[in-house]
Amino acid sequence: MKSLFIGVISHKDFKMDPREGYFPVFVGENALNLKKSYASIAYSDCDGKNIHSLNPYYSELTAQYWISKNITDVDYKGLVHYRRFLTDNKGMYLEKNKILETIETHPIILSEKVYSKTTVYETYSRFHNIEDLNMVRAVINEIFPEYINAFDHLMQQHSYHSLNILIAKSELFDCYTDWLFNILFEVQKRITIIDDTYQRRVFGFLSERLLDVWITTQNISYKEFPVSMIGENQSSRIIKSIKQHIYSRVFRSE
Repeated sequence: MKSLFIGVISHKDFKMDPREGYFPVFVGENALNLKKSYASIAYSDCDGKNIHSLNPYYSELTAQYWISKNITDVDYKGLVHYRRFLTDNKGMYLEKNKILETIETHPIILSEKVYSKTTVYETYSRFHNIEDLNMVRAVINEIFPEYINAFDHLMQQHSYHSLNILIAKSELFDCYTDWLFNILFEVQKRITIIDDTYQRRVFGFLSERLLDVWITTQNISYKEFPVSMIGENQSSRIIKSIKQHIYSRVFRSE
C-alpha cells in the first residue's frame, strides 16, 4: 500500500477529524507546545532538520522544508492549511484513495488557480515590495538560468497557483523544495525585510509565484482541485470564487 504524509499546517490549536494520511504540523512561536498538547499524532517544524526560526518570514514554508527533510519513508508528500483544504468535485475533503488515483496520471496535485485583471507582476507590485520580486528574477538568472523564460512568461500572466498547497510524489516534492529554497535563501541575503507583521512574510508571497515556474520548466502534468475553508458554506464559497475572477486583487488572508 502506498504511503502518504500530508501536513496540515497551523500556527494555533485547531480541531481536525482523523483522516488517513493527514497529520497536523505546527509552526510559529508556540509550535512545540501545540504539538505536545494535541490529542493525537502531531508534529512541529522545531524537530529534526529545520528552519523553525524563520517562520515569521517564510510562513507555511518552514513546514514544507521540515516535511521534505524529515519525512523520508513515504511515497507521497504534501501540505494544506488548517483552514484550507483540497476538495473533490463533490465538495468533500480529498481522501487518500482519490489522491493516489489522481497521482497515477498527474504526479502533482494543486489548488485551482487564482485570477486577477492585472498581471502577476503588476498585482505583486500593488501589494508588496516589487524589488523583492525583481531580486528573485536576478537570482534565478544567476543560479537557474534555464528557468528564466518560464519566470518571465508567468509574470505576464493573469493567473497562478497560490497558497503553497500541493501534493506530489515524494521525489518531486523534495526536488521542488530544494530548488525553491536555493532561490529563497539567496534572495534572503540580498533584500531588506520590511518590519511589518504581514509584509515580513515575504518569502511565502514570493514562493507562490515560483511554483508554476518550476512546474512549467519541468513540464510536469498536474491536476487541480478546489480549495474550501472550514466554516465556509457553499454560498460564501461561490461568492468568493466570483470575486477572485472580477477583482484585481488576489486574495490571500492569514
